[in-house]
Amino acid sequence: MPTQTAKRNSRIKILIVDDKEPMRDVLRKFLVAEGYAVETAADGKAALKKFAEN
Repeated sequence: MPTQTAKRNSRIKILIVDDKEPMRDVLRKFLVAEGYAVETAADGKAALKKFAEN
């Protein structure tokens, strides 16, 4: 069952940009568990594309 903090965080979107996939995965899993909406990108070009789409 989501906590009050997780419910509040669900409105916040986070874009993680890191060239190391394991680091992106760890950060994504942690932030999703805290209720954040998370996207990841491996580099700046991919990040800018995702940022522009959202």
